Amino acid sequence: MRLEAIIMKPRIDRLSSLAIFGTASGVGKSTVVTGLCRAFSNRGILVSPFKAQNISNNAGVTSDGLEMSRAQITQAQAARIEPHIDMNPVLLKPQQNGFQRIINGMLSKQQNDIFLVASRSFNRLGKKYQTIIIEGAGSCAEVNLLKTDPCNFRIAKLVGAPVILVADMYHGGVFSQIIGTLVCLPQKYQDMIIGFIINRFTGSRRAFKKSIIWLEQETGKPVLGVLPVIDSLNLPDEDVAEKISNNTSSPSLHIGIVKLPHIANTSDFVPLRDMSDITVDYLDKPRDLSVYSAVILPGTKCTIDDLLWLRKSEWASYIYSYARANRHLLGICGGMQLLGQSIHDPDHIEHTQTIVAGLGLLPIRTTFQSPKVTNKSTFYWDGIRGEGYEIHMGRTELTADVYEHGSILGTYMHGFFDTYAVRSKWLKKIGYAGTLSCHTDYDKQYETLAKKLEKYIDITGLIKKMNT
Repeated sequence: MRLEAIIMKPRIDRLSSLAIFGTASGVGKSTVVTGLCRAFSNRGILVSPFKAQNISNNAGVTSDGLEMSRAQITQAQAARIEPHIDMNPVLLKPQQNGFQRIINGMLSKQQNDIFLVASRSFNRLGKKYQTIIIEGAGSCAEVNLLKTDPCNFRIAKLVGAPVILVADMYHGGVFSQIIGTLVCLPQKYQDMIIGFIINRFTGSRRAFKKSIIWLEQETGKPVLGVLPVIDSLNLPDEDVAEKISNNTSSPSLHIGIVKLPHIANTSDFVPLRDMSDITVDYLDKPRDLSVYSAVILPGTKCTIDDLLWLRKSEWASYIYSYARANRHLLGICGGMQLLGQSIHDPDHIEHTQTIVAGLGLLPIRTTFQSPKVTNKSTFYWDGIRGEGYEIHMGRTELTADVYEHGSILGTYMHGFFDTYAVRSKWLKKIGYAGTLSCHTDYDKQYETLAKKLEKYIDITGLIKKMNT
């Protein structure tokens, strides 16, 4: 079947789709798509995000128990719609030797035609929504990948979506980013680009205006917007977290998160990052932990490899010293498995070793087995109800959703801190005496982001371009 035949008759009130591509990874594509989803929704447009393939260990679970990228879950929430795996049909989760392939929300060992899978998902979305905002992946101008890349110009060309190119001032060289991207693209793809968005601008806009005029004259394409740095924005990271929660000068608490080599689901910690009087540090190098009120072992995509790394890197000795001092440790998902007595992998699902001794700080044992657990879950901690989700291959015999052993806690629940009462209980347990906000108000942040885009981008004019 020809791919063009997959794109069937859309809704009669449909606008054209819109593609947001980048000059590189990390330039802000996800943020721009999130803001546009809310801005379009505020205008009464039924809009859906779409990313053909995401490479990330930050995943979530849909209401029907299927796995997809957290970035597209966030974008769907901004669009005020239920997240669906068609918005991210292919998720590649990096592990020690390649990727774990999540196709249509489920673990797959087959070598699927990613472009075909993505095209079919796009078609299903096109029947339900007035417009679809496509997020590209990485740089859209990787010359060695242009003919096979399923995430950028191939999908945009197939569905007839105009392209906006996003560049980022934070990394420097914003003009060479844009000009260089155009030079690397064949003319047919250059012609699909309707303009540029420059992200994370700082400095004098008045002084920058001459540079914009130069860029527009050189390329023959308009700069559609220059977005500022938005310091107050605190949305889940698409990739591994690199930033510290805040720069408060006199925090009430220091919390340390061990940055495992295969760290996953750092979105778990956004509610902590949102608190102005708590500092959360991602710790990549072994160090004395006594300064921290609590230390967290986060989720990991490669539990056994990260366990071996903890021992080899001397992290284990620092964690043991911390535990012997009766300090507060929390293990989430793979982090909890690390704290246990042993990890068994009889079918070699994750590793060549069949059994590996854990850190021995929790009296639990884990066995890896199929199928993979992916559930949205209600959990309880001392009678307090929380909402979270589970993504794991391991099976661990637990007597409670939140397993307590002295000052050490373990849970399989991602989104552990999202529930105010659970977050409050844990923070008070580790010594926090401040005032907690009732919840992390993602919806308010979507509105803040949309208003910034409205201020610096002509959204109405953009929608008119999509109508023509």
